[in-house]
Amino acid sequence: MSTPRDPRILLWDMNNGALAIAQFVDGISDSEFEENDLIRAAVERKFSIIGEALDALFKSNPDLAARISNFRQIINFRHLLNHHYSKVESYTIWTTVKDDLPKLIENLSNLLTELG
Repeated sequence: MSTPRDPRILLWDMNNGALAIAQFVDGISDSEFEENDLIRAAVERKFSIIGEALDALFKSNPDLAARISNFRQIINFRHLLNHHYSKVESYTIWTTVKDDLPKLIENLSNLLTELG
């Protein structure tokens, strides 16, 4: 049986992924995002890492995971990207980036500050 990872490492992984996504899409439009396979793939990969780390955090520390806004939706989004990728529209990913990512970055930053 493996020991759970330090929750700060999982939060750090999520935060790094979220900040990377923000950097990948900085200055591009929704149409540029849709047309750029490289950026879309990178964003999807980072969302997958965020969801995987959050799922691991939920399994080891559900109370801490629950402090992340929309934590279940984030985990479900990872599942969707990894297992039902053909059903995911670029628009859905773009909307998630623009509407939800800033809140996630703020949430993760606050938790990392609090946990040291």
